[in-house]
Formats: sequence, structure tokens, C-alpha cells
Amino acid sequence: MQVSNSTGQNTQYRVGAGGGSVPLVARSSRTGSLGAGEKITVKLGSPYPWLVEFSINGAVVASGTVKKPPAKVALAECPVGYTVSVSPADETK
Repeated sequence: MQVSNSTGQNTQYRVGAGGGSVPLVARSSRTGSLGAGEKITVKLGSPYPWLVEFSINGAVVASGTVKKPPAKVALAECPVGYTVSVSPADETK
């Protein structure tokens, strides 16, 4: 899964099993930092769905759920804060 930060701020991310009404499972989660404009690839296995949370200064600002791989998850700024887009990814790239 490709995870990107399209904002002008450094962020932290957490990816783990969960999503929707399913809570994030801490033992299966991956965490890290993303600089402004940075993108990374996070390799995860089953089960799905996966919840992706983005934090700034320790506070979760937005999250999105990946229901089917492969996917691109992007954090972006919007007029009232932040938003996350989840879209299919091309596995060949």
C-alpha cells in the first residue's frame, strides 16, 4: 500500500488491521513518520480491512480505511483541516 503526505507539515502515520466499526489492532500495526510531500510503501498481509491514521503533534487529524489491496492512501489539507483519500493502486508501479 502506498501512503503519502500531501500536506506542508510533517506527520506520523499508523496502519493496522481494523477499519469501519473494527478497532485498530495494536499488535499488527506499523507506525512511522512522513515528511511534507513524502510517500512510502507499507507492506502488509491479511486480514483486511486496514485502517490508516495520520497524526500531527500527537493528535489524529484524519483516517481512512483500505478495504481491498493494492491501494494508495493520501493525506491532504482541506479548508477545514485534513482529509484522507483512498484509491486503487497499480501494482506494476
